[in-house]
Amino acid sequence: MSVLDKSNLDWKSFKEENNLKEELETFNRGKNGYLDKMKFLSRTDYREFEKEKAVRNSSRKPT
Repeated sequence: MSVLDKSNLDWKSFKEENNLKEELETFNRGKNGYLDKMKFLSRTDYREFEKEKAVRNSSRKPT
């Protein structure tokens, strides 16, 4: 058994022993999930960067 397999097995048993499965599914789903929030913030930051870049480029004089 590999380390990853053992870790996966341990995690599954931990979730069952502590009745965490439903709670984890609730917090990892939809718009309340951490990863969804991080993806949203990353996209927003990139869009802001692109807008600022376009403004800087439009104000430059062509040579």
